[in-house]
Amino acid sequence: RQDRNISIIRPFLEVRKSDILAYAKERNLSYFVDESNQEDFYTRNRFRKHIIPLLRAENPRFDEKLLQLSEYIEYADELVEEHKTSFMEKYSMYNHVNLTAFNKLNRLVRVKVIQKMVNLASGNRVEVSYDQFQTIIDLCESPKPNQLYDLGNDYYFMKEYDVIYVEKLTPTKNINIQVDGPGEYFVSDQKSYIFTFEK
Repeated sequence: RQDRNISIIRPFLEVRKSDILAYAKERNLSYFVDESNQEDFYTRNRFRKHIIPLLRAENPRFDEKLLQLSEYIEYADELVEEHKTSFMEKYSMYNHVNLTAFNKLNRLVRVKVIQKMVNLASGNRVEVSYDQFQTIIDLCESPKPNQLYDLGNDYYFMKEYDVIYVEKLTPTKNINIQVDGPGEYFVSDQKSYIFTFEK
């Protein structure tokens, strides 16, 4: 599957550990076991050692059903991605998105659109949590016209009347300039201020 333009391949997703061990034993292959896998400290280990065996005992086809569920979720995600891509092509320009059209989308598609907007603006450097997605969606549905929401790392989700976008806001810095009279005063090589008595 694709995630942020990265292809994720899981060749052993449908293979049980017992089958891998049997394959290695049959062919006299050496292998190593991560000792941390035996500890109950990690949640994944507690599920693997205690919960999954109970589920397999309850339903001998548990592994098969779990894989089916994984496939259904992947198919659903592909469908949502298609809706998101189609929407962005039609209603997005320069990372500015039409708010009215956005609010008509299915809630999950809206999450995907927000995620795409954040990734494009931040270069995939900002993670958005579930609670943040819900807050942003509520903000978009609010009748208040102009709002912004802090995403972290100086990035903000902006709502301005009928458009939404993500932007990085550089903190403003106070500048002290001693003005002795009319003239040009340089702040840096690229910026200067001109003071004059003329209107």
